[in-house]
Amino acid sequence: MKRHSPKATTSPELLNSYACAWRCAVEPILTCCLCRQPKKTELYEAEYIAALAANKRPPDPPVANCYQLAKIADGYIYTYLPPKHAEAVFRIATAYQTEKISRHVAIEKTQVVADAVWEELGVIQKFQVLQFLIDENDESASGFSLSTDATKD
Repeated sequence: MKRHSPKATTSPELLNSYACAWRCAVEPILTCCLCRQPKKTELYEAEYIAALAANKRPPDPPVANCYQLAKIADGYIYTYLPPKHAEAVFRIATAYQTEKISRHVAIEKTQVVADAVWEELGVIQKFQVLQFLIDENDESASGFSLSTDATKD
């Protein structure tokens, strides 16, 4: 069975509809990974300290989850992010949660992951991700724009 690729068509309307559909599929999982990581990190740290205090084996560190339940306008959907991308977002979220990187660096690095996912999917149009983090602090975010050539670790 031949897979239909958005790159194979030249219709701008169809390309735009593909781009919007992929954005709706990818953006929620990036947001979920970034937002749920702090809870996993906090729980892990508490369990780790408790295990050390009780002279027990500490738990294994949390790992990225490729599948996430994401809320959309009409309800909920399950989303999937390939392991390499899920792990990258997980590392970004951990670094952000532990204040090793700033909000803006977290956004830029997550944008790099999103751009890579969209490129693999054949989506031509890029979208800015994690807008809620940019909007979180309007004073510091005014005029903020992302460069998609942010370096990877």
